[in-house]
Amino acid sequence: MCIIVWAQEVHPKYRLVLVANREELFERETSSLHFWDGPTPILAGRDLKAGGTWLGVTQTGRIAALTNYRVPLDEMDKNEAKLSRGELLNDFLNGDTSPRDYMEGVSQNSHKYKDFNLVVGNLFEPLDMVYFGSRDDGGRPQLLKNGKIYGLSNAILDTNWWKLERAKDGVARVLSSESSETDEEKVAEELVERLFHQFADPQVSDQEVLPATGLPSEWERPMSSIFMPPTVLSKRASTYGTRSQAVILVGRDDSVHFVERTMSLKSLILSPTTARHGSRVQRKKGPSWIYTHYDFQLDADTTNREHPRNTLQMMREEKRDTRSAPNTPVGHPRIKMKNVMIAGSTTAV
Repeated sequence: MCIIVWAQEVHPKYRLVLVANREELFERETSSLHFWDGPTPILAGRDLKAGGTWLGVTQTGRIAALTNYRVPLDEMDKNEAKLSRGELLNDFLNGDTSPRDYMEGVSQNSHKYKDFNLVVGNLFEPLDMVYFGSRDDGGRPQLLKNGKIYGLSNAILDTNWWKLERAKDGVARVLSSESSETDEEKVAEELVERLFHQFADPQVSDQEVLPATGLPSEWERPMSSIFMPPTVLSKRASTYGTRSQAVILVGRDDSVHFVERTMSLKSLILSPTTARHGSRVQRKKGPSWIYTHYDFQLDADTTNREHPRNTLQMMREEKRDTRSAPNTPVGHPRIKMKNVMIAGSTTAV
């Protein structure tokens, strides 16, 4: 996960609004949003190489999100033997320790992991969110204040990178504007699409405002956009870019609306051996995104409750051949997503 923006107690209907893009190698095996097997009803995508996740929630009201801290290439090689950062999310989502206490433990053991930023929280009223960054000079977990919009990319919390400021401003505009819809479901649907639209912005920054993170200059600029189209960063590297996007809406009535859209690999022409450094990968015509979305209610009582995975036989699925207009950027579908989900559904777009 490479950029996350979330609003705590800012929207009149939702106590938490979170939108995120995950940037990753396209060859890295990943499963899309689903409820995991196990005693805890975790809803998350999964990195099939290391077994962890980058963003997840539980029906019992726990949430965790992670970004990597960007380091120079030589430091990346030194960190290969360290533990997987995704396990930090797994441990919190499966546990019952308070967000603050959990982060205190993480801060004492952060040296065991590659550098990271971690946000964990309790989604019930009052919203309780805590941040810790392994490279943050403060060195201690930070309790986040409600009534604010926060942002994380691949540096510490609210670093004034061009793309992060642009993303936060865009989310603030969306949340401050009134919906054109009156039906509650359509209000949520419209909000999700507008947030996805903000996070599908491929504009790169000017050279003079690029951060100096130790990466090659031909890498920095493609990574300066909120949405990173599939890009070949070097001849020896596979195609890299924004593989998925997610929106989480947590209502004041304890409802959760979690939508993920994943880049369809069938919509790409992957040719890393012939592409130049920093070149964008050509997209085929046709569907670009696969949507997966779930609605459920938070429930602190884990006993005598039907597991959400057992309700998936109620799922309705709709397949649509929805093509973007010729000049529409990646991630700006011409036709809105329809909410056809009862418990959870996957829709090809």
